[in-house]
Amino acid sequence: MPKLKISSYEMQNNRTRAAIEHNQELYGITDKELAKAFGCTVQTIQNKKKRPETMSMPEVRLFCKILKLTDEQIVEFVGIRG
Repeated sequence: MPKLKISSYEMQNNRTRAAIEHNQELYGITDKELAKAFGCTVQTIQNKKKRPETMSMPEVRLFCKILKLTDEQIVEFVGIRG
């Protein structure tokens, strides 16, 4: 069977995950540190990363601030392009 094409929705989720992972690694920010900043558990952070479509606007803003996302990364993060 041929491989199914990834939907644009799933591609956007992949871009969001990539931006999070990239900047976490770049700045040495752990899931534990994110959880503390969000006031939640590490498991909740991992769930948000796994299913970014479940993030609320305040959570998106906090991710962008804590992870020091550039303007270009924010555009990718929220799915304006692509």
